[in-house]
Amino acid sequence: QFKGERQGTNNLLSWTTSTELNNNGFEIQRSVDGINFTPLAFVASKANNGTSNGNLNYSLIDNMPFNSTSYYRLKQIDKDGKSTLSSIVLIKGIRVAKLELINIYPNPAVEKLNVIIASPNDDKITFIVSDLAGKIITTQLFSINTGDNNIQLDVRHLSKGSYTLKVLCNSGCETAIRKFIKQ
Repeated sequence: QFKGERQGTNNLLSWTTSTELNNNGFEIQRSVDGINFTPLAFVASKANNGTSNGNLNYSLIDNMPFNSTSYYRLKQIDKDGKSTLSSIVLIKGIRVAKLELINIYPNPAVEKLNVIIASPNDDKITFIVSDLAGKIITTQLFSINTGDNNIQLDVRHLSKGSYTLKVLCNSGCETAIRKFIKQ
């Protein structure tokens, strides 16, 4: 049993196991689109040596959920490395009031940089990548939808080093600048 609910600005995830056999624990995974998941946290098994015959209750609070919708799933991992995925739980967020640059990952990046942006409406945005001296290296235009968006930037052409990323929307709004490293 795996469920989730919004509690204020946090998302509470809870699950129960009726039996466990050789269980190491649970990797909680999160996604902005319900397709591409990344690890959020790991919760070790409460069972003695990973084995139990009775109900065990678990929970985790995501205190930085996505603004519009967060998708979660559990990856149950056995002590021998075998794993099983749970069903997906969707928790709707709050309506976004302004364009927000929520996260960039992986950082450092090698080939692709995932940029998560929350938008109050469908829009066109421009990514501006600059070096630390402020020189613009590249600009790219993207269309985004209302809610959370996960956009992949190709950074293979960038030289190794530190960069900043700024996002501009068509109406002139500007987001906070984030730094990232290209390996």
